[in-house]
Amino acid sequence: MADFFNIISDIAVACGALVAIGGVNTWKKELRWKKLSDAAENYLLLIYSIEDAITEIRSPLSSSSEYADRKVSGEESPEEKDANDSHYVVMSRIRNNKDIIDKIRVIKNQCKALFGNSHTSSIDSLYKIILDIYNSANALREHYWITPDVFINENERENFFEEKRRLEKNIWGTKEDKIGIEINRLVTNAEDTFRPFFAMQEDKNFFGKVCDYIARLITITKTKIGI
Repeated sequence: MADFFNIISDIAVACGALVAIGGVNTWKKELRWKKLSDAAENYLLLIYSIEDAITEIRSPLSSSSEYADRKVSGEESPEEKDANDSHYVVMSRIRNNKDIIDKIRVIKNQCKALFGNSHTSSIDSLYKIILDIYNSANALREHYWITPDVFINENERENFFEEKRRLEKNIWGTKEDKIGIEINRLVTNAEDTFRPFFAMQEDKNFFGKVCDYIARLITITKTKIGI
């Protein structure tokens, strides 16, 4: 009986060695899953931060305190003051979120390295929205927030105000407007893409479980019969 259990014990030891080898491979896989999971989490956290930043920048509500420290050079007409104040508010809000914006390139490159170019589409689109806000504010201050005294014809006048309204919609809005809805779509797309990585866990394979079971069974049996 002892010889029989010794043979089985040797088999269990061999199985245990195979399990150990499999365990190393599993550990390597788990280490990669953790790396992917951490990267996916960082990416989503940045997406949420960018969403909050854009919401803050695009808020149509502002107060005089947001442009109180603007330095005025020379005389300004009331229209010029309004244009410069509005521009200053937008730029101040972008500067206030500089830390978040600066992280975009770093996190994007990490994401590209681990997941590929196709997984960076949401952050690329959100960054483009910020650039559009920046460029729209500059265009409005330089060309549209100060109305020309004379238009060549009515068509030119209509085009001028149509473009002005388009640019202003890029800057100011809510979560319910066209850009707000697009932001929500991009965030949802990022969630659908990266949340599955949070749950990735590698279980032991079937053979490894069988070897574990045999080893435990032999140990228990030998203990009971006093071998």
